[in-house]
Amino acid sequence: MKNTASPALPPKLALALLALQFLDIAVHVASDQAEPLRITANLILIVWATFPFSGRLSPAVRRATLPALAAYLLLNGVFLAQHGLTNPTTGGLRLALLAFVALTSGLMLVFQRRA
Repeated sequence: MKNTASPALPPKLALALLALQFLDIAVHVASDQAEPLRITANLILIVWATFPFSGRLSPAVRRATLPALAAYLLLNGVFLAQHGLTNPTTGGLRLALLAFVALTSGLMLVFQRRA
């Protein structure tokens, strides 16, 4: 029987996604602003991104790409709805959040196109 799994997610792409999520969590913790919703969003993608290191991606993992991204975006959206687009500590826009979400979304969409 023929194996229908696709080639693994390119390691550099998976490592970039993992590094970005761990960096986002580290920024939360270092700034004493560990937000459970955002960290949960990061953890969803960390779990998802570990599958490519198994060597091959099953169709189920490929199908989970967009739902994982949707969950990540939803949790970050809920966070913004609850806490606003500006950081109360600095008074400025949550530029780090916007940058992390944009970069993460871009990486996930690159994977989706390659899957």
